[in-house]
Amino acid sequence: MIDLILQGGMFMGPLLLCSIVGLAVAVDRWFYLRSAEKEADAVLPALDALIAREDIDGVEEFCAKNKTLLTGIFLTGVQKFKQLRDEPDLNFVQTEISRVMEDTSIANTLDLERRTGVLNTVGNVAPLFGFSGTVTGMMRTFEDISASANPTTQVVGAGIREALITTIVGLVIAVPAVLSYNYFVSQVDAMGVRVEKTANGLVDVLVMTRVKERASAQVKA
Repeated sequence: MIDLILQGGMFMGPLLLCSIVGLAVAVDRWFYLRSAEKEADAVLPALDALIAREDIDGVEEFCAKNKTLLTGIFLTGVQKFKQLRDEPDLNFVQTEISRVMEDTSIANTLDLERRTGVLNTVGNVAPLFGFSGTVTGMMRTFEDISASANPTTQVVGAGIREALITTIVGLVIAVPAVLSYNYFVSQVDAMGVRVEKTANGLVDVLVMTRVKERASAQVKA
């Protein structure tokens, strides 16, 4: 391995750094997203059940007891609803509830996507380092040829070897990095769809609750 690194030339250092950073980020994000998925599997069905029963206080209590970025999305929605309980404009109520929940959801999404951009950067930069090593390797080959009256395969072999090694290493690092990035992005998007579905259900229930309260007040009047 050490011989391979030495034969790869000056760009093997940056390539090794890319591989270490990419691997560290991929492992970190994999464990973090697995934890987030387990949380979603526990939280979202429980909230769906409470929403189906139109138990707004139950939703608030559940989210208050299980404070995370995910439950914070629904907690802010219920709290905003209670702040606007006397607001006569239902469209305004719905818009405001959706807005505060969306703002909190953005923070949750950013947390899930944190550092995944590093993988995309590694996937783009590693081949560039590899191709740069290819260029320097070929330059070395031509220099060796011009410096030798009777160039042999041994004379030109070192430069060609350097060019091939850096190219291969760059691609070997880039492909897993890009695949990992795309996988993590798809996982975050899938979780976002699940959260949005539950959030839309909560917004509908909150608005309908306000409609029922208004109708009840009119009957009593």
